[in-house]
Amino acid sequence: MRFALPVAGAAYDFGSKFGASPEEAIALLQRVAVAGWTPALCFHPGTQCEDAAAWVQYIHAAKEIVAASGVSIARLNVGGGFAANRDGQAPDLDKVFAAINQATTEAFGSEPPQLICEPGRAMVSEAFTLAARIKGMRRGGEVLFLNDGIYGGLVDIRDMGLPGRVEVVSSAGRHRAGDRRPRVVFGPTCDSLDRLPDGLPLPDDAETGDYVLFPGLGAYSSAMSTSSMVMVSLTWRR
Repeated sequence: MRFALPVAGAAYDFGSKFGASPEEAIALLQRVAVAGWTPALCFHPGTQCEDAAAWVQYIHAAKEIVAASGVSIARLNVGGGFAANRDGQAPDLDKVFAAINQATTEAFGSEPPQLICEPGRAMVSEAFTLAARIKGMRRGGEVLFLNDGIYGGLVDIRDMGLPGRVEVVSSAGRHRAGDRRPRVVFGPTCDSLDRLPDGLPLPDDAETGDYVLFPGLGAYSSAMSTSSMVMVSLTWRR
């Protein structure tokens, strides 16, 4: 049974779509027990969460739900939300894990439920770096067009914001090292919405044909991208 709290600390809140209120959770947990199923609770503090206090708040709320319902739970799923490296500074996941362990002991004592989790982004983010090629420039290089965009492997950047570890490499393999300035970056489709958040800082010496390297896109880039784009032509008849 999944519940949700108005907890801050994540890039965006999963509780706006999923999860019962604590009051609803009490009644639902009781129904689970009456139905003869194995009672368990789960929560998700929100994606790319770096605040250990979010897990602490959720775990203590889980204990309050258990106490009010009179139902013991076999498992507590402490969710995903574990942050990945986006700006060159790896998140302190050990701090988060320690806070989870301490809060579980404080809330449930010597007989805690089995803890399970869904590491997701934190586990697979570094699986690969996406390379998109600069296919064109205009306005003196202020606007770039890539051969990938929000309908492809860069969809997560649209929602998560610009990453801080982007590099540019020439077609000959030389890293561009010019001063960086913010750019407007479009994808390859005819849709003007196919655009990254404005201000991606790229080197001054970047050129058409270079590759823009986006590291840390192993989590949702290919999983969320469209497999194909279909163009439909409409013919009007009198």
